[in-house]
Amino acid sequence: DFCLSRGLGDVYKRQALVRMMRQYALHAVFQPLIDMRDGSVLGHEALIRGPIGSSLHRPDALLALGRHARMEQQLELFCIQSILAQWRITGHAGLLFINLSADSLIQTLARHGLPMLQHAVRQAGLEGGQLVIELTEHDRVSQQATLAEVVRRLRGEGVLFALDDFGDGHSSLRLWHELRPDFVKIDKYFTRGVHSDPRKLQICLLYTSPSPRDRQK
Repeated sequence: DFCLSRGLGDVYKRQALVRMMRQYALHAVFQPLIDMRDGSVLGHEALIRGPIGSSLHRPDALLALGRHARMEQQLELFCIQSILAQWRITGHAGLLFINLSADSLIQTLARHGLPMLQHAVRQAGLEGGQLVIELTEHDRVSQQATLAEVVRRLRGEGVLFALDDFGDGHSSLRLWHELRPDFVKIDKYFTRGVHSDPRKLQICLLYTSPSPRDRQK
């Protein structure tokens, strides 16, 4: 029912995406994140999935459909709402990492304001400092100054921030410098085989050293 053929027009893709959201055909899975220092579960990363057994089960296929249907931001917001609704049911503790593009974060706050986010976080049973917004950048951030202000406001509400796939694509040094994220997830290219590659190890050590903000705590 949700397997799409190549060559379908944007209208049909949009209809398929709307149908999935109306039927709540998307669901979240929560991947544990381990603290390598002591082996404890630091938190969970929320990963969205489409209908099982369909061509849209993988998140990259879903996001590609959202882009082609020109509904990327609507899809991201729907995914966040689904994740928060399911998080409370799981009973998991610790940090919750949610993936979100910079543009969607800016537009969501501009349209709905902080009250909607505060309400959604409370409904999910999250306390201050548990929510981590993981910025995923497939395209260059077009409004870096606005993003920095949004991050500042949300930090005032206890929200933490992470950069995803740092070192790949558009997760730039400038973004790292301006946002001063609480977590940096280094792209797997640099971590794969790091034990046998001194240059990769040097890069990983550079970005895992304490930030100036951490040293001031």
